[in-house]
Amino acid sequence: MLKHHFFYYFLFIITFVSGCSSSKSGNNEISDNQATTDSTSKVDSSKTQAEVKPKDLVPTNRKFNDLARLLAGMPAEEGSVVAQYHNSEDWMAYQKVAEKIWKKILNEKRPAMLEWQKKHLQAPNAQPGLLFYPFSGPDFLHASTFYPSATEIVMMGLEPIGNLPDMEKITKSSPKNYYKGLERALYAVLKYSFFITKDMDVDFRGRIDQRIDGTLPALMIFMARTGHRILNYEKVAITPEGTLQSVSLDKATDKKIYYGTKLSFHKEGETKAKTLYFFSVNLSNAPYLGMGGLLQRTDLVKYMKSLKPRNTYLKSASYLMYGGGFSTIRDIILKQSKFVLQDDSGMAFKNFTKGDDWNITLFGCYAGPINLFRHHYQYDMRDAYKKGYPVKELPFGIGYQFVKGNSNLMLAEKK
Repeated sequence: MLKHHFFYYFLFIITFVSGCSSSKSGNNEISDNQATTDSTSKVDSSKTQAEVKPKDLVPTNRKFNDLARLLAGMPAEEGSVVAQYHNSEDWMAYQKVAEKIWKKILNEKRPAMLEWQKKHLQAPNAQPGLLFYPFSGPDFLHASTFYPSATEIVMMGLEPIGNLPDMEKITKSSPKNYYKGLERALYAVLKYSFFITKDMDVDFRGRIDQRIDGTLPALMIFMARTGHRILNYEKVAITPEGTLQSVSLDKATDKKIYYGTKLSFHKEGETKAKTLYFFSVNLSNAPYLGMGGLLQRTDLVKYMKSLKPRNTYLKSASYLMYGGGFSTIRDIILKQSKFVLQDDSGMAFKNFTKGDDWNITLFGCYAGPINLFRHHYQYDMRDAYKKGYPVKELPFGIGYQFVKGNSNLMLAEKK
């Protein structure tokens, strides 16, 4: 996540540079595989529903999945409780834009990512388990692509969790502005593969459109467009003991409590329900934006220590864990995780090499950080790509160095 608007100016410069020969440039064009990019006005869902009948896949309320399809610019299914909103001129104009964007995403880059995942992430996906994705923003897109075996996903970021949009009110007052706001909120991650932190502070806090008050709509859109069905939506709170407690949707107002979105969902054609949590939290040691740091928030520390993730994923994490200010979250990840997949913006390479605790595989090439983060250049990682570690293909761009051929990923497996 980037924190400075002048990054856009930088993008124009680095677009002209490609390949690992540059240590300070990057560019990425994210594209993705098929999920559901329907273009008809209505879809009969009876066939997919008939394929999977287990009790735990029966939606608590179908409105959540119906709403996800509406927000994603996808056709209403038969019996949709929000079908009337698909008929508005503003939604139909939004659908045309969404179809164009998602067709590129789902048909270009995501197939390459899925093939790479099947080839190189077999061990992390060999067993079901929990995926921990801190500093994620609402990036369900990459989480679901790289970790199809994850039965529970825990995502964390500074952005608010948000509320279900009230489509009746939205339709009565500037719906065009609302849909434009959704386009803007997802622009960076779909084009470059990461959210820009300072933009998220605007896009997901109601500063472009006050009705977009958090990450919930983005999560729902990603689920719908990647072929997942939402079974239920709840809000949860982290208790002082570090456990989770369900709360009423309209009662999550105590500023001393960390709240989260809970989405139950499943992949179309599969028979297992899964769970995603997104928490709006401060992961630094010290207080920030009125939220206590991990040295004060023992509730959050207890909760994270209870996760014991099989996998941790880190991407475009602003190199925050390179310094002492994020040592608590860094230490939790290193101690708890069986596998860590990250680009170089996650944790410094030396964290994985100072002992004999990890088996390391490198992917792509190390072009160094972009200019904004040039002070985090790692000479030991540069040398590791030259000799001493296996280096394998990375046939897509990802992270800050988002040009294909400039990107890097590292998979570390605890011995």
